[in-house]
Amino acid sequence: MRRLGFVSVAFLCLAGSASAQPIEQVVREFGFTGRWAYLCDRAVSLDNWQRRIEISTTRIAWTDDCGGCQYAQIKYVILSATLPAANRMALRVRREDGPKGTYDFEIIKTDGKIRTVLNQPLDGDTLVRDGVILRSKQETPWFAKCP
Repeated sequence: MRRLGFVSVAFLCLAGSASAQPIEQVVREFGFTGRWAYLCDRAVSLDNWQRRIEISTTRIAWTDDCGGCQYAQIKYVILSATLPAANRMALRVRREDGPKGTYDFEIIKTDGKIRTVLNQPLDGDTLVRDGVILRSKQETPWFAKCP
């Protein structure tokens, strides 16, 4: 009986890892590539943040930037990515600036726009839940894909 339990657990672990998609495939399938902004035809600013996703041979990273406003660029490296639904991507990322750490994110896409609906540091309080920034009680902004 013990052996059957071990074999069953081992099979489930192998089956789960075999079906996992590579990060780049998930990111591309979701369309999370290139440049995104609140308004693509306006300059990057505090009122018009941009999000840039870069895929290289060594990593997939994204940067949020307000064009030299009082906030520094926010830099993430994607550690894992899944698509729980066609319009939802779950990410585990490592933040490489400011409050460094590992975070879980969920991003939704509707009508070609994306927004963050979850931002949860693994070792801290949730920052965004259900698309609301908990500290300010404001909804997270929508980003449009820029040409």
